[in-house]
Amino acid sequence: MKKERTIEDIPKFALKGADLPRRAIYKALRELWMSQTGLTNKELATALDVTPQSCSTMATGSDRRVPPYWIILRLCFLTDRILMVKPDEVEILVCGEESV
Repeated sequence: MKKERTIEDIPKFALKGADLPRRAIYKALRELWMSQTGLTNKELATALDVTPQSCSTMATGSDRRVPPYWIILRLCFLTDRILMVKPDEVEILVCGEESV
């Protein structure tokens, strides 16, 4: 018999008002891109069509700005990754890789 689900069972990203950890996702993809390419923050800024300062502050959160989804998705494209969004976690996977 299947256990009845209650409001207390709802995972963190499925809660009302919850937001995905965009800064952490951006930071991980940024580091991956830099290690894959050997290029600098300035070249990443050019690829993302933003300023180098924006690239840095989106990773550190020093100005409280959160990276927009389009930047995260562009980094996914540039690094050949996809995001697997689950109710309680976000995974960064290689395109074509299956989640376990």
